[in-house]
Amino acid sequence: MIADAIKGNQLNEYPPEIKKGILLHRSIDAYTDQHELVKQSRKIFYPAIRHYALVISDVIHDHFLGTNWTSFSEDSLEEFSKRSFADLDAHQSYFPEKFKRIYPYMKEHNWFVMYATRPGIEGTIERLSYRSKNFIWAKETIDIFNREYDELEKLFMDFFPQLVEHSKDFLKKE
Repeated sequence: MIADAIKGNQLNEYPPEIKKGILLHRSIDAYTDQHELVKQSRKIFYPAIRHYALVISDVIHDHFLGTNWTSFSEDSLEEFSKRSFADLDAHQSYFPEKFKRIYPYMKEHNWFVMYATRPGIEGTIERLSYRSKNFIWAKETIDIFNREYDELEKLFMDFFPQLVEHSKDFLKKE
C-alpha cells in the first residue's frame, strides 16, 4: 500500500518484510504496465483520456479484483479488508507522509470494499478530477467504463491469474 510513496533509496529505510512488500509492489507495477492484456484495456480509454488511461486501468483493475474476489481468495473481501486495515494500523509508524494523509480516508471509506461497487469506482474516477486539474474526462471515462464493462472485465480475468503467478515467482526468489 505504501510502495507508490517510497522513492529510490528510501526503500533501505524499511525493515526486511516491508522492503519485500515494496519490491513486490514495484514488480507487480512493472509487470502490469508492460502486459499486453493491460495495454488492450488502456487502448479502450486512450482515445478519450490519453495518458490518464494508465491511471484508469489501475483503478478498474481494483474494481474487477473486488467484484471477482471469491475467484481468487477463500476469504471474503470484507475479511481481507479488516485484516489489511489491522495490519496497516499496526505499522503506521512506517507510513510515508503522503500515505499518512490518505490512509484515514481510505480506512473510513473502506476502499477495498468500495472499489468493488460501481458507484464506488465511479466516485473514485470523479474524484480524480479534483486531485488532478488536468483530468477533465470523468464523465467520458465513466461512460466508457460502463459501455465496455464486459470486455474490460474479460481482459482483467484473463490477466489476473498471470499476475498471481508472476507474484508467486517473485516471492520465491526473494
